[in-house]
Amino acid sequence: MEIKRAQKILEFLDDYNAVHIQSMQELLDFSDEFNLVLENSPNKPPYECSIIDLIGGVTEPVTSQIIKLIFQYKGVNNNYPILSSFVDSFIKKELQIIKPKIEAEKNHFDVSILDKQYAIIIENKLKGADFQLNQLARYIQKLKAKGYDENNIYIIVLPKFILQKPRKSVGRLPKDWKKPNGQRKCAVRQYECWCDIKDYSFCQTKLKWCEKCDQTILHRLHDNTYYIHKDFANWLIDVSETLPKSENPLKSCMNQFAEYLKGLYQTRSSIILKMELQEYLKKRLLNGETADDNWQIVTQKLKEVEQLSEALKELRRHISIEYVKEWQKEIENEYEDIRHKLDENGIYSFGLNICGIWVGCWAGDNDDYQNQPYWGFWTEKTPTNKQIQMVKKILQACGKDTELNINEKEFMSWDNTLHGADRCREFYEAAINLGFIEE
Repeated sequence: MEIKRAQKILEFLDDYNAVHIQSMQELLDFSDEFNLVLENSPNKPPYECSIIDLIGGVTEPVTSQIIKLIFQYKGVNNNYPILSSFVDSFIKKELQIIKPKIEAEKNHFDVSILDKQYAIIIENKLKGADFQLNQLARYIQKLKAKGYDENNIYIIVLPKFILQKPRKSVGRLPKDWKKPNGQRKCAVRQYECWCDIKDYSFCQTKLKWCEKCDQTILHRLHDNTYYIHKDFANWLIDVSETLPKSENPLKSCMNQFAEYLKGLYQTRSSIILKMELQEYLKKRLLNGETADDNWQIVTQKLKEVEQLSEALKELRRHISIEYVKEWQKEIENEYEDIRHKLDENGIYSFGLNICGIWVGCWAGDNDDYQNQPYWGFWTEKTPTNKQIQMVKKILQACGKDTELNINEKEFMSWDNTLHGADRCREFYEAAINLGFIEE
């Protein structure tokens, strides 16, 4: 009876192992398919290196200063090729760019470009800031007060989100528009007027006050108002390529800024690629009828991936041992004094004795270093000053770091390698050449 029960248990284990192995094989096949999608994707990104991202991004005022800096560039003919390209690409009107005064964060304008006949105002919302009360209408009114004709005023909005459009009040000008936001009579909340609130109950007093408001100022400039989103980043890259090689610092600035904007816009190749891979995974894996079903599918697949990962790591450890054994065989024919060892943790090693210090290779046992094997100078006891100087001279002769550990039973120096035989041969020959070993 017990024998039959044991047989059944063994059969069950065999079946389980067979299913487990099949599952791992399917997962490997799936991994190959996934990698094929990745390799063949048109959105496979180049090496990403964004200095702006590295420093944690920049504020809206800083981005305004960057835009100003780019537009201020003068070409060989004392013209403004970048600004001209911007006007041609987005405003698409013949503006004579003669002596533009380009400023950032002045007179409450994010970026202003004022020439004799026209004014261009760039409202920078790249970080998602909200529009203030009557903001664009106030800008227009200020420029009219400077003598600019309404038809020659151009408003450029750079939103973070493509749907970031202003409220009604942004383009309207109340009688008390010169007062601070919260002190205007029609202000309801920080960024809202009466006209921004749906189903707001108006009394006669409020209605009379609204009659004094210029409600069409932005509407009149509809054809002179532009919302530029992801095309701005693409334009920066395109126009940078037209600049001479001597302007590499400016070109680099423009490309770095464009890459930063793509990050804000969620249009980087890496982001698009992630979305593409997500869609592939959805089609390949998710076949449940409910969200709970799909959750369980993904959770189970993650467990399988973890199991496969652990199995591959273990396999990598065995390959690390194979590396070391191959290196040992390679140099056994050259040097006689070779010692090899397999310790209690399964770490295989071999070494050559140089005046009481062992130089050799060890199989990798550290996941942090991807289980790579490594060379090392190892001592069974605290090294003498003579041994320390010897190892330093050997390392120096081989162009390696000479900072040493000098504790008992410790590696004096080590590093990962996939060329262990070459490293051991190099160290041993250096010891011979330095006179520490007789040939």
